[in-house]
Amino acid sequence: MLKRLFDGLVFGCGVGIAFIALGYLGVLVSKQNHIVESDVDSGFVSGQSSVSDVAGFPPVGGEFLDLLDVPVGLAYPYESRSHARTNDTILGSIFRVPIPEGSPLDFFYDYTVSISRDGRLVKYVQAKRGYADSTRCHAEKVVLAKMAAAKFGLEPLEDERIDYRRDWGDFSLVIDCKYPEGSPYPELNYFKQSVSQQKITMESLRQSAEQSE
Repeated sequence: MLKRLFDGLVFGCGVGIAFIALGYLGVLVSKQNHIVESDVDSGFVSGQSSVSDVAGFPPVGGEFLDLLDVPVGLAYPYESRSHARTNDTILGSIFRVPIPEGSPLDFFYDYTVSISRDGRLVKYVQAKRGYADSTRCHAEKVVLAKMAAAKFGLEPLEDERIDYRRDWGDFSLVIDCKYPEGSPYPELNYFKQSVSQQKITMESLRQSAEQSE
């Protein structure tokens, strides 16, 4: 009789402890979910970097431009969706943009845009791609140079063996196919910049260097 009573007490205590543990675990899970949801909205967890800069955002859709359509020297037309709080530098921001589906420039996968801190003005746009050999790289350099000349109303490429370089108004354009230093693979490069924005960046860097001395 005593043994049965003792066994019952042990069983009852065990069940009670189990329910208490499960209840405590439920509270922890609930708190954790609340923290994650609130921190995704704010973009930070425990004051650190964003959990996911794209969390909670719908697909961007058509909010990107083809490479030759980026308004260099003017304000970038789409707002930032980043939660980052440490990107406020004299150099502004740099981000990558996908090449639109169906673009004639689909030999690039994406391109880079640099914008100013004040006014989100486009300082430069650049696209690069590596190749296994120089034949295709040079061929697509010629295609790109022809498209850029037609787009911007520039003189065409005179000699397919040389780089395509043009300066007009506030703009400087370079299209080339070269072997980067130390690389066994050629690289196609497109670079268009605003000369005035470049001067502003260099002046800001100079002033910053003087202040730090």
